[in-house]
Amino acid sequence: MDFIGIKKMSVADEVFKIIHDRILNGELAPGDILPPQDQLARQFSVSRNTLREAIHKLAAMGLLKTKAGVGTIVEMGSPASYVSSLKDHLLITSATAGEFFEARFFIEMATVQLAVMRASQADLDALSAAIDRQENAFREGDLETFSTEDTCFHAELANISGNMVLAKILATLRDLLYQFIAEVAVFPGAVDRAIRFHRQIVAAITTRNIGAAKMKMLEHLDDVAQAIRKTTGKDLGLQPLFDMEKRPLKGR
Repeated sequence: MDFIGIKKMSVADEVFKIIHDRILNGELAPGDILPPQDQLARQFSVSRNTLREAIHKLAAMGLLKTKAGVGTIVEMGSPASYVSSLKDHLLITSATAGEFFEARFFIEMATVQLAVMRASQADLDALSAAIDRQENAFREGDLETFSTEDTCFHAELANISGNMVLAKILATLRDLLYQFIAEVAVFPGAVDRAIRFHRQIVAAITTRNIGAAKMKMLEHLDDVAQAIRKTTGKDLGLQPLFDMEKRPLKGR
């Protein structure tokens, strides 16, 4: 199975990423018209076919629209449709995978802290049941169901947080999260470790220990990043972030 960051970027992907980044950072704003394709191809020193391939990907994501007699227009779609389209495009390189994982890090660390503050007994029972389903799926060799239940566990944590903005963000990223989890699940020992961390996170939430809950979530995410590095040789560049976060947590 191919994993995030293993494939080398094609020239079209490089062009795609440059235009994509310029749109997201505001350098290209909605309504802007790109130069004619001949001119743009010369600027990138690529063929028109290569440029068209990159533009087609961006159009499929709702970031560009081609109008006859006008040209190629920057057109940012809705956040939900944009994130949904990232399933085919976000994980092109280890750098963009790192950005997704970095965003997940901040969401998960916030939701687990709020879950400690707000989880009811029914919430705790639901989390434990989700972990039981993960274990059952793993014992049966059903990694697809395991990945679904793992994704549900993290989504349920966000719901328990009581912050519907965080929950909505994670729901929008759900397909990407599932894809990420499913690809990591095939790594040696990854599922066993994930289940163990999930149980430890729930135990910390049960005792209302914010420091322990955040530490276990941090160790869980760090373990995933290390598994990616060891198995694929790809470093997502997040170790400084993990190390920085661990220092104050260890002092609690």
